[in-house]
Amino acid sequence: MTTELWGKGASGGRASGRLAFFERRPPPARKRAADPKAETERFQGALREAGRQLSALRLSCAAAIGRENAELFEIHRMMLDDPEFSDPIVERIESLGARAEWAVMEAGAALAREFSSMSDAYMRARATDALDLSGRLAGILRGRAQGLPRLAEPSILCADDFYPSEMAQIDRSEVMALASREGDAGSHSAIFARALGIPWAIGFGPALSPELSGRRAELDGDSGRLGVAPEL
Repeated sequence: MTTELWGKGASGGRASGRLAFFERRPPPARKRAADPKAETERFQGALREAGRQLSALRLSCAAAIGRENAELFEIHRMMLDDPEFSDPIVERIESLGARAEWAVMEAGAALAREFSSMSDAYMRARATDALDLSGRLAGILRGRAQGLPRLAEPSILCADDFYPSEMAQIDRSEVMALASREGDAGSHSAIFARALGIPWAIGFGPALSPELSGRRAELDGDSGRLGVAPEL
């Protein structure tokens, strides 16, 4: 018997395929920095590299998601130069003697919580942008590229949520649709999904479990229904 999971529609359309799960790396553990000044310099170098990456991404994805949507990555690049974004990271490095990776992720999570608590729907949706940007910086510091996994076959990709930079680089030959435990239909990620024509249903919570990986499913991005076939 088909199992029905119900979320909310974020990007319309229907698709079918096997469920594949994407789990992000856990945040780095807090470690003391041997030299806080050197850690601050590492962070400044990551800021510069992130700026280069975002400028390139803005140009490369404009055709897929539209030039106006791609300007989001110029906004992300400008955030790197904003002391309100970078100062809390430097403060954590210098006052706590923490490694830059930990400071970036802690400050990014704090900023995301701040956005999520706001009454304005647009500002709440910016929480994902903060996590996207901090994840990019942490990836640079760790020497690991940020991005979605390659899939063995066309699939419905599942995760906690999807970041705008991930959405902009989706391979449409592999990703038939998206399903997420969390998400916001007003987020930039959802706007990109609609521009790309990728069905997406959000808000499934813990019912969207990795135990369902490999099962065939049908997703309706309008109603938020995910029908999961029985395990063979």
